[in-house]
Amino acid sequence: MVINSQGRVKVSVLMPVYNVEQYVGLAIESILNQTFRDIELILINDGSTDRTGEIAQSYHDARIRYISNSRNLGLVASLNLGLEIAGSEIIARMDGDDISMPNRLEKQYQFLFDHQDVGAVGSAVQIVDQNSRPIRIWKFPSDPAMLLWTMIFSNPMAHPSVVMRKSLVQHVGGYRDYAAEDIDLWERLSKVTLITNLPYVLLRLRKHHSNITKKNIGIVSASAAEISERIILRLTHEVPPPGLVEMIYKKRIDHPSDSLAVARLIDNLYRLYVTSPGISPVARRNIRLDAARRLLRFVMVKNIHIKQRRHLLWSAMVLDPFVLIRSSSSRISTLLAPAITGYAMKLV
Repeated sequence: MVINSQGRVKVSVLMPVYNVEQYVGLAIESILNQTFRDIELILINDGSTDRTGEIAQSYHDARIRYISNSRNLGLVASLNLGLEIAGSEIIARMDGDDISMPNRLEKQYQFLFDHQDVGAVGSAVQIVDQNSRPIRIWKFPSDPAMLLWTMIFSNPMAHPSVVMRKSLVQHVGGYRDYAAEDIDLWERLSKVTLITNLPYVLLRLRKHHSNITKKNIGIVSASAAEISERIILRLTHEVPPPGLVEMIYKKRIDHPSDSLAVARLIDNLYRLYVTSPGISPVARRNIRLDAARRLLRFVMVKNIHIKQRRHLLWSAMVLDPFVLIRSSSSRISTLLAPAITGYAMKLV
């Protein structure tokens, strides 16, 4: 049921909500109070069983379009419904438990207007707790080449911070039924357009016990690893060994011998990726340093033997001789002491 709607707007904000009565008011107000006023807020109540719908309908603003699903359809179905009815080419994502900074839409709309070759732009986010107290700041890659590299290992964009072009999202098939539905979309968009992040905080992203991703972290990680395999296949034209990509994504080693396969795959990915066309010298250097850091993280995994640990350390230091200096973790120093001794002996 649509309560309010209006004509042509410049930004359509998609906000599916489900059982977020504690936070939804702040989320709605953060959109209605944007410095960029030419918007519509598509509020989709996805079968909430608490007061979420009642609170959402208490806001009387002509820019709000309220839709109530007769039952819980899930995030993907609700997002595709919002895409279908959105009145603008520019789509902003928003979750019912987050808070947009007042100038968020103004900054991101202007960026897309100025950069017609970019199809989606996210931002850095401030992580807050259930009481809106700051925890830390998450920054994501701005360079499109670095962003795609990062996507092999983790989510390179905060979904609720993203603003994107509707025509491109529809061109690649919209949202699909993946647990990691956002990474699946980024991977498909990366084939047809540039995607990036602004380096400053435009969203406060809330972490609490009811977060969908937090409750389904294992399923989401497995889904993300499947998407990572698609990117690796794109780069190497080979299907990686079963289970290896999921180990890389989850930062774990199932068997000590797997550590060598991890080292080979990350090193091979780096060498193939940096020879791809269009990667700047700065991005090439950053990707090399990042590959070294990721190898170093696997050195810290507990269930590998000292021989494998030394091999991983050697691989990391070949890419970045100063990787240990750049890392400040005391745990790394403790775990690596025997491996460092072995590395030093190689040099003597």
